[in-house]
Amino acid sequence: EIVRSMLAKKEDECESLRVENNDIVMRLLEDKASMVAEMNKMNDMVDSLRSKLETYTRREREGTLFKDDDFKTINNDDIADYGASVPSSGWSLDNVSVPPSTLRHRIKAHHTEINAVIYSPSDPLLFTGSSDGNVKIWECNTARAKTTLRGTQPILALDCFESSVIAGASTDRSVKMWDLRTERLKLTITGHSNKVHAVKFLPDGRRLVTGSTDRTIKLWDALSGREVRTFKANSTCNAVDVSADGASCVSGHQDGSVRIWDISSGQQIVEMATHSGQVTSTSFSPRGGMQILTAGRDGQLCLLDSRTLESIVKITHPALRIGYNWSRSSFSPDGHFIVAGSLNGNVLIFDNGEGGGRSSLNKTNNAGIGAGGAGGGGGRFGGFGEAFGNAVGNALSKTNLGNTIGNTLGGSIGSQLVNASSSGSDGNGIPNTINNGISGIKCHSILRDHEAAVTSTAWSSGVSGYHQVATVDKLGNLFLWD
Repeated sequence: EIVRSMLAKKEDECESLRVENNDIVMRLLEDKASMVAEMNKMNDMVDSLRSKLETYTRREREGTLFKDDDFKTINNDDIADYGASVPSSGWSLDNVSVPPSTLRHRIKAHHTEINAVIYSPSDPLLFTGSSDGNVKIWECNTARAKTTLRGTQPILALDCFESSVIAGASTDRSVKMWDLRTERLKLTITGHSNKVHAVKFLPDGRRLVTGSTDRTIKLWDALSGREVRTFKANSTCNAVDVSADGASCVSGHQDGSVRIWDISSGQQIVEMATHSGQVTSTSFSPRGGMQILTAGRDGQLCLLDSRTLESIVKITHPALRIGYNWSRSSFSPDGHFIVAGSLNGNVLIFDNGEGGGRSSLNKTNNAGIGAGGAGGGGGRFGGFGEAFGNAVGNALSKTNLGNTIGNTLGGSIGSQLVNASSSGSDGNGIPNTINNGISGIKCHSILRDHEAAVTSTAWSSGVSGYHQVATVDKLGNLFLWD
């Protein structure tokens, strides 16, 4: 009987190992298939770029680089409307972020507070993470719940890589990763000794960074869940973000400091005591990552130089009170606006203009702030002109005249757009005065529909020309603005 019992036990162990082995083999095959698909996509992209390069080279050699219909006259009628298309090179004013003003949807998304909200970078989808342990996926256009990814413990932060996987930082000391194609839990990453407050994928999607109350930041292999490296922070980490090139990450901490790390070595590059309270949010600017936006429990937003962490602008407002250690503030996709939620239910939109002045700006009333009274129109439209000019310059970069033509066109269009704007008020007593090119920051508007503390905000990536802002609150409500 003893022998039979031992034999049965061994058979069960063998069967368990066989099942586990089969699961590993299937995962390897899936990863291999995914890698092949990515390689095919990259090969197609290379072929397409090579073809375009050959076309430009041939047209330059033949003296036909510029066709009559490559450039068309742009008049005031073309730019009178915010959303009017610019009839050149396929560019549209829809590529420029528009500050939200209309509450489009109000949804009771979860039964308890929502701690995190993010948009998909490639699809019109929205994700919310709640203290109920679940992550919900929403369609941006209809605000319809698409599916629910089940969990057990509160989710404090989310990040999504393309449309394939979403990661959620949890209070149970783990990071949950769900496969968005199968809508199943793909991986549970463990290794932190306390709550995980932050998570962010690297641009390649193969690694991710997490921050925890155990005073460490960890780098993980996103495919296997293996820990790659630990950064010793010496203070609770509430927020992380990764630079566009994946070479460095920025972290915000309980001690009010912001730190930048070299991801390849795990060494701290620079540290700066930026806030007098806990730092709750950190994010690189989409405008080349030259600025870092931070939010703190001291009620301030800060724009920092991403190389030195020196303060460029400090933004305060009587209506801005940040109440949670994981409250996120966000840049618009073009970096010209900033959205932040407040403990009193307000959602504040700040106009970043062309990047702000070099002094501390303190807003104590509803007037615009900045050097000489900063306004959004000039900075915003000038930024569009710059972006347009860069795009044309890049498209024609194989010629010596390319950048000159691009910058000339961009500057001209930006100037027309500024002249087409006018001053006024946003309806909340906040003037919209054009700043005539003077850089600075002002409070563009305040959205007051929330009846509870706003816990997090997100600005859509502008995919397919779709622009939207999402805000969530302590009562489990999701608001969509456009």
